[in-house]
Amino acid sequence: MPTIKDVAKACGVGISTVSYALNDSQMISEETKNRIKKMAMEMGYIPNAYARSLKSKKTYRVCAYITDFGGTIHPTILNGISQVFAKSNYQLIVTLTNEKMTLIKDKSLDLAILMDQRISEEKIFELNNYCKLIVYDNNYLNTKEIHQVSLQNENAIYEETNHLINLGAKKIAFMLGPKMSWHNHERYLGYSKAMNEAGLETMVYDANSFIEVDGYKLMKDILSSCNELPFEAIICSNDELAFGTINALKEAGLNVPKDCMVAGFDNVDKAALIDPSLTTINIDWFKCGETIAKLALSILEGKKTKKHITIPANLVVRNSTKRN
Repeated sequence: MPTIKDVAKACGVGISTVSYALNDSQMISEETKNRIKKMAMEMGYIPNAYARSLKSKKTYRVCAYITDFGGTIHPTILNGISQVFAKSNYQLIVTLTNEKMTLIKDKSLDLAILMDQRISEEKIFELNNYCKLIVYDNNYLNTKEIHQVSLQNENAIYEETNHLINLGAKKIAFMLGPKMSWHNHERYLGYSKAMNEAGLETMVYDANSFIEVDGYKLMKDILSSCNELPFEAIICSNDELAFGTINALKEAGLNVPKDCMVAGFDNVDKAALIDPSLTTINIDWFKCGETIAKLALSILEGKKTKKHITIPANLVVRNSTKRN
């Protein structure tokens, strides 16, 4: 296996120059960096991570903590994160959250990305004593020590609710997702704010889930408990709940959007394919992951960074709310 000395000899430079190049140091030109990196790749040189970590006092490891591996959102975000880290000197680890958070507490990481909304604020502040943190879309932390990346949950649903109000809807319901979800909490706030400003009464139904089948079951229960649907539109806390809602309404012989308009949040691929296509809130989830990863690398490189980054969202109007 080739060594750093072999790469240096092949490039006609010193060992320190190769080290600078492979660590993206600003002490040498981009042209020299690229030439050395290309040669190292062609020779199959693999840096000794252990030796490098001893020298720099870094682990060169970053871990993303997630709730589970289900759904379509987290895998897309993680793909965006991994694509950025693949071009860096850092190893990316993805794992499920556990009580001990051993990798953090053993100081085996340079940075942790907390993507699990079940992690309490108290726990986050505790973990911050062990390594640098990025908290993704959780309760706002009033601190300058921890970086945060958030979605426009409240403002986006506020816009979506006003869209339905502007279409003439007065009886608009909201289907809640999991109680522990910060996404769910903020989205409900956006809905209630728009309804209160319009002087309209809120109607809330609790699925306590982001899963399609639970949206379906809840809508079936609503339909079986009344002779007439008590609302003319419903906003679901995510697209999966909206898919289940649409299926239940159609099975009952109701027309979407004529009898009931339906809207969601996430804009997963299925949203454009379901019949009728779903009005929803669009987030570029891959770019969200890229943003998180670029922020992480900037922190690790000691660059000046924003403490709080908000991922933009936009309303996508489709057939599930078009009555004309």
